[in-house]
Amino acid sequence: MVNLKRYITFVGIVFHFCMLTAQEYNCQETDTTKEIPLAFCLEFPDQLCPVKTQPTGGCWASASNTVVESYWLRMGFNAEHVSDKNLQLFHGFVRERNVNGNYMMATAYYTRGSGPVRKNEFNDTTEIINPELSYLNTGARYLPGDPYLIKRVIHDCSPVYTMLYFRKSNVDTVTQIHYTEKSGINHALALIGWNDTLTTKSGRGVWIAQNTLGELFGDNGRVYIPYQDKNILEHNAIWPEWETFNPRLQILYYDTLGPILTYGFNDSICWGMVNFTASDKGSVNRVGVFVKHPGTRIYAEVYKKFEPVEKVLSGLEGKSDAIRCIYPGYYTINLDKPVSFQKGEDFFVVVRYQTPDQGFPMPIEQYQKDYADPDITQNRAWINPDFEKWPNLWYEVGENSNLAYLKFDLCIRAYFILDK
Repeated sequence: MVNLKRYITFVGIVFHFCMLTAQEYNCQETDTTKEIPLAFCLEFPDQLCPVKTQPTGGCWASASNTVVESYWLRMGFNAEHVSDKNLQLFHGFVRERNVNGNYMMATAYYTRGSGPVRKNEFNDTTEIINPELSYLNTGARYLPGDPYLIKRVIHDCSPVYTMLYFRKSNVDTVTQIHYTEKSGINHALALIGWNDTLTTKSGRGVWIAQNTLGELFGDNGRVYIPYQDKNILEHNAIWPEWETFNPRLQILYYDTLGPILTYGFNDSICWGMVNFTASDKGSVNRVGVFVKHPGTRIYAEVYKKFEPVEKVLSGLEGKSDAIRCIYPGYYTINLDKPVSFQKGEDFFVVVRYQTPDQGFPMPIEQYQKDYADPDITQNRAWINPDFEKWPNLWYEVGENSNLAYLKFDLCIRAYFILDK
């Protein structure tokens, strides 16, 4: 019998003004062997949104929305100015994180459909349940600190959210180059270009960043970060998958915050299952899955019945292709066909996670002191060390578990389209 105890692990979180890493970015195809220019910069107004002035302590929110707004422009979406303050206040994590946020908090807010909402006085201060959005995010990618990859993403796709140690007093007022020897993280901004030819006192080459301190600071809101900066490129994110908002779409989930930890059976494979109930007549066509480890393979199935006593699944109605996630992040995977349900009908979404070399493949939402205090559901989720080997070996997880280490939600979502 599989021993459940011990096999839960903390996934590193940066407890500063921002946060962490993840998966294949999904813009147009990019030739990763293609040469890139020695210098490049995205430009306003066709490729870049206006410089933002962050709310106090809200650099992480403004940097995230800078990336999003600029990506929309780049991809030909309508120009939108969204509320940084709404993201800063209504991310869903503990209130102390308002001024100490990160890009995973932004991903949680985007992917559950809480925003981004348009910027106006009402939206800046009001939490809106089921807002009418312009666009819905369906994918996040957390990128490794490979300078060539970051340049290709900026050149072909999107500005890149990143973090560093930053102080205004460390900016050279003539060159607008930021110098520091300190290690640590306290600020977020968006990388919008680079210059390999510029020589600084740290060496050759700089990143060009759009800051969040308004147009009057730096070079019309920009600042230049030497390639030799100790902290640059440690934590990078983009949100490259958006679709026009559909008011008939319901995102079904129990994890409001996304992954806080990971769980596993000290093996590279783990399965999770979540029970949802159709709110009305409609169909499921996609499954949303978070990934924490590079190279994870994910696969989803949808069943109509589960016998909780004998732990037997039956009525397989839909499945996805298995996909390999190059980077961590958030993915939506299509089913081979839509699966229809009547109002009040239960269904069960099953996801397989398989990592190259990690024993804790499954992202979970759980309490984390000073960071996350989610409401954990009960009687809705199960885990299995290997469903193909042990089809009846399902362990229930959730708030009513007698085992403290199983009091968590699974980070699995269903995209449910209501019939007209």
